[in-house]
Amino acid sequence: MLKAYLENGFFEEAKKLFQQMSEDSSHHSRETDNRDLLVPDVYTFNTMLGACIVEKRWDDLEHVYKTMLQHGFHFNAKRRVRMILDASRAGRVELLETTWKHLAQANQVPPPPLIK
Repeated sequence: MLKAYLENGFFEEAKKLFQQMSEDSSHHSRETDNRDLLVPDVYTFNTMLGACIVEKRWDDLEHVYKTMLQHGFHFNAKRRVRMILDASRAGRVELLETTWKHLAQANQVPPPPLIK
């Protein structure tokens, strides 16, 4: 559904669906019946991040990216370096700082393009 919204130009609807999924995942527990909850996966995050870049929605990009990291998904240099650099060039250095801190906490060396 998320991808259908985005492919048809309904970014705001996709954003609302994503927010609902993020809220559902925060209520996710093993003790309760979770069949009705939608929990974002890596594909969901990749879809939303890509849409934010296309739409140049930098605030939304920052929110989705931070949510992705909070959900335990890690920085994938092959997929995300260009995104971080594009956001940085658009004046959103917060994403670069967030990525740097995330990599430092995970004891990973930042990829060369981020160091430059």
